Formats: sequence, structure tokens, C-alpha cells
Amino acid sequence: MALKRKTGKKREGEMSFLEHLEELRWHIIRSVLAVFALMIVAFVLKNIIFDKIILAPKSPEFFTNRILCALGHAKIFGYQLNIDALCINTRELILINIRMAG
Repeated sequence: MALKRKTGKKREGEMSFLEHLEELRWHIIRSVLAVFALMIVAFVLKNIIFDKIILAPKSPEFFTNRILCALGHAKIFGYQLNIDALCINTRELILINIRMAG
């Protein structure tokens, strides 16, 4: 039984094992370069990334905090809501306490 062709010609669209490795190598190189480029951009913009994106919800001026506070004092079906618990972060949040207690 001749299941494999032993002709010297390759069918169109087929690659050898080494050609596959070459393609994989270039994909890995491009991926590593993209990761390094994004790392450099993130390092340069670290203040914006942390202050404006990651730590922004701790501020009382963050839009969801303002919306929740307005919802806590809204008038719904003729009743005035006074839910102060929805006004989170009414003062600045301290993430790290460096003062000694006591």
C-alpha cells in the first residue's frame, strides 16, 4: 500500500517541519518585540495608568461615586431618599497607613 507519495514534488500549501519552525520563530520574535514596546509605553505613562485608570475609583470625584451619591439623594415616586451609605468616599481614601496606632 502506498499511503505516502514518494515523489520529489511538494503539494502547494504544504511546508516542511523546518519551514514551520521558521514561521514559529518569527511569530515569537514579533510577540516579544510587541511586549517590550508595550512595556516601554507603560513605563513612560505609569503615572497616567495608575492615577487615572487603576486608582481613579478611590477619588470622590470619580463618575460612579458621583452617580451613586446623586442616586442616594434622589426623589423616586415622590419620596426623598436619604441613603448616605451610597455616598462612598466622601473623604479621601488612604490606601497605606504609615502612622503608628495608639
